[in-house]
Amino acid sequence: SIEQKESPFLVFQLDHLGINTEVRKYDMSATTYIRKVSMKSLEFKEPSGEPLCLISSSVYSDSSLLSVEYCKA
Repeated sequence: SIEQKESPFLVFQLDHLGINTEVRKYDMSATTYIRKVSMKSLEFKEPSGEPLCLISSSVYSDSSLLSVEYCKA
């Protein structure tokens, strides 16, 4: 029998993840955010030989690609 070896074909990376929390006397809030996302194909290569970049997204300064805010009173 032939053994098949598993190998990854995509690299999905989230960078600059964070959470800001505020706890006050009568309420609280938490905001989570993502500022950079990238995905590369390991099956296909760029002319330089590097994995092919399928998605590359980043935000400059203090803005976010995605943020979720939770508030509780």
